[in-house]
Amino acid sequence: RRNYDSYFANSGAKIGDTLRVRKPIRNTVRSGQGYSPQSLTETYVNVTLDQQLGIDCEFSSADLTLKIDEFSDRILKPQIAQLANQVDDKGLQLAIQANMATGTPGTSITAPLGYLTAGAKMKEAAAPMGNWCMVINPAQEVAIVNGLVTYFNPQAEISRQYRKGLMGTAFGFDWYMDQNVYTHTTGAFGSSTPLMFGATADGATTLVSDGWAANTTVLTGDILQVAGVFAVNPQNYRSTGRLQDFLVTADAAVNAGVMTASVSVWGTALQSTGVGQNISALPADNATVTVWGVAAGAPTDAIATISSPQGLAFHPDFATLVSADLYMPKGTDMASRKSDRQLGFSMRYIRDYDGVTDQLISRFDILFGWALLRSELVCRIAT
Repeated sequence: RRNYDSYFANSGAKIGDTLRVRKPIRNTVRSGQGYSPQSLTETYVNVTLDQQLGIDCEFSSADLTLKIDEFSDRILKPQIAQLANQVDDKGLQLAIQANMATGTPGTSITAPLGYLTAGAKMKEAAAPMGNWCMVINPAQEVAIVNGLVTYFNPQAEISRQYRKGLMGTAFGFDWYMDQNVYTHTTGAFGSSTPLMFGATADGATTLVSDGWAANTTVLTGDILQVAGVFAVNPQNYRSTGRLQDFLVTADAAVNAGVMTASVSVWGTALQSTGVGQNISALPADNATVTVWGVAAGAPTDAIATISSPQGLAFHPDFATLVSADLYMPKGTDMASRKSDRQLGFSMRYIRDYDGVTDQLISRFDILFGWALLRSELVCRIAT
């Protein structure tokens, strides 16, 4: 989602550089006629406007008079496109904060199953139906379009894929290609079968396990799974029968075979009961731990990092982009600000004149912030 707020910059109504966005309230359902009140606890995600990007250039008054034809098309529009591309790139970096994942790092997906699995995980996490999107990079697009040539598909979609090399609409998603898809680098994994080490309590933010091979590391954005710990549907709190994905939130290394990995599920701590439940049961002592994309007992030559593009399957409410008006200086040659509530964005352009050098100083600026709001509405697709 995109949001524009003019109150960030208004004199007398400034709200600082952080906006709090409410998340949906979660409750449990009572059984029977007895009244059982629950406290209404609202949770928030802070969106910080901490990104200011710009493009600057200079040109002389002679250039403007004699050389620069169609100033808007030749100068302004390409700069705006570059800024928009950078905003898009930073948004796709949110993939590293999403815990649900499918696919195998380093292995192309050429059949529908990898993408259908992403949709299944979103459904099991009670993602609202409709407006689902799939964003993949050019290589992922080539692999799946080519892989679908032997499948039965609606003639119109096959025709579009054949003529344009684009997916269009398929498997419940509107598909988009984006060169900025985030590429995740996995940790280095050795030959071992790690096991949980000790008990884990509700509210935990770490998984402690032993039996790791030396030189093994997990990196921020890696995914761990624990035998017997399944994802739950956040509406009915029942197990989905699919192992929960634990997101590694900080780099960790092995020390004498033991690893303490910081983790989260749907952006929160581990919770096996009550409101906020996100796992079917707490990890048990000696339960097998596996790393996303690496089988237990992997061969020694598995000690290598893998660069893996992270396509995204998502409902638009999974993240937000917030933009605000920047201050407009006075006494310049030209100053303009365009704010669009529908696009959810504000951009400022300033042009000033330097009488000493006879140069026109031109700059675009944007102030914005991205935040992942609901991890249960997005699933990473690794290749």
